[in-house]
Amino acid sequence: MGSPQAIKPELLEAFYGNDEALARQISVDPDFLRRNKVETGLPVYHVIGDTFSPDEEVMLEIKSKHSINIRVASIIRKKLHLSQKDYLKLIDDGKVRSIPETDLRKCRLRKGIVLIFSGSNS
Repeated sequence: MGSPQAIKPELLEAFYGNDEALARQISVDPDFLRRNKVETGLPVYHVIGDTFSPDEEVMLEIKSKHSINIRVASIIRKKLHLSQKDYLKLIDDGKVRSIPETDLRKCRLRKGIVLIFSGSNS
């Protein structure tokens, strides 16, 4: 963020006044946190929605109100009770992909992703 002199006066005043909305906004902004060398742990999250078998044909949209720096693999594995090996097999067998295409081994959620599970007949 830089020196206080480089900040717009109204933003600086909000910082000084411990503005709740600004604090909430900044606390979930991964770019701001990274630029300011803030170390964070994994966020607490809950996955809502029905559980399904990875053998079903399903289009799954995962959304977050805030940009979250958590691996999509962690969310899927937790929700579907999959081992790392089983998750990677789904990817290798082409039974799960993302729109737009991304590396599901490494990608992060950020604000959301759409996954297509193609079922056991693919």
